[in-house]
Amino acid sequence: MEYQKVKKLAFLTSNNFDQVIAKEVFRSEGEFSSEYAMESEGFSASPVERFADVVGSYALADLLGSYPRQLDRRNVFLASGSWLCSKPSLASLYPDEETIQQEFAFDAHTGTDERKKEFFSTPIRETLGCKKDFQFNECFLPF
Repeated sequence: MEYQKVKKLAFLTSNNFDQVIAKEVFRSEGEFSSEYAMESEGFSASPVERFADVVGSYALADLLGSYPRQLDRRNVFLASGSWLCSKPSLASLYPDEETIQQEFAFDAHTGTDERKKEFFSTPIRETLGCKKDFQFNECFLPF
């Protein structure tokens, strides 16, 4: 009987210790955690995904720069990125496109506010002639 008590105590102690470790890991990784639970609940986004977003925003800025008119650049950006906007937004103007983008964007990726802000990089803002009205620590790539 004593053996069963010791075994139960060992299990409870181990379980409590596991929870303490998990909590500290999540706390230390924060918004950059690549833990599935943190990503799936929208508390974090993988650093790899976030870096890919920044590189993608640079490529998109380059592509948008090929349009001679700023109005055309803005329209293409907004039509292709309506999933980034809070509803109601372009989603109400382009419901079919928004539905398709939601399927691709949110099934495979998390959409934290920080991640959305990072996509609005300096090259994108310069190409569109826009200014940001929010603060974030931008990843700058010197190309």
